[in-house]
Amino acid sequence: MEWADGSRGSCTGTLIGIDRVLTNGHCVVNPTTQRGIVSATVYPGVSGSTALFGAYNAIDYYVTSHWINTGAISQDYAVLVLSPSNGRHAGERAGYAGIRQVTNILNQNIGIYGYPGDLIRRDGAINQYGMSGNVASEDSQVAYYTIDTAPGQLGSAMLNTSNQVIGVHSSGFSDRNGNPVRNGGPKMSSFMFEFVSNALN
Repeated sequence: MEWADGSRGSCTGTLIGIDRVLTNGHCVVNPTTQRGIVSATVYPGVSGSTALFGAYNAIDYYVTSHWINTGAISQDYAVLVLSPSNGRHAGERAGYAGIRQVTNILNQNIGIYGYPGDLIRRDGAINQYGMSGNVASEDSQVAYYTIDTAPGQLGSAMLNTSNQVIGVHSSGFSDRNGNPVRNGGPKMSSFMFEFVSNALN
């Protein structure tokens, strides 16, 4: 992603349609300034720093007004709209995952797969990594877990054991001494499901 001041960043995202990518709200809009990105390029399925399915430009995105106004973790999700590349859509080449509405996912096993910056720096190459584990706690909109993640992996889907998207990884939480204690992100509540479903249409 590129911002208006010229700064750049990267996030993980998940194809959920032929031309739609689910990621974090903070990857496209800074709620502190309420300013959004000026451009973004999506590279599905990168391995060994090679984009296996090409590159796709984002031409639009959707975030909730509540995210823009508050930056609440429960609303930290966005859907990117991608243009075709060489006449084909990203999801037609790479495939895409389905979404599933959930309510209670406590103790359920989830997988989080993405592009963690620490391992990419260690390897000197961009590769996808993932871990799975159980949801340790939750409230009505956010799930928490101790699955290991790193910057760059934010925006990864929470996948259930059927590889359906049931949320999106958003944040890490530390104790008052700065020691990491848990990770979390919004789960596919009825509100999130309706928002994402509308963005798919």
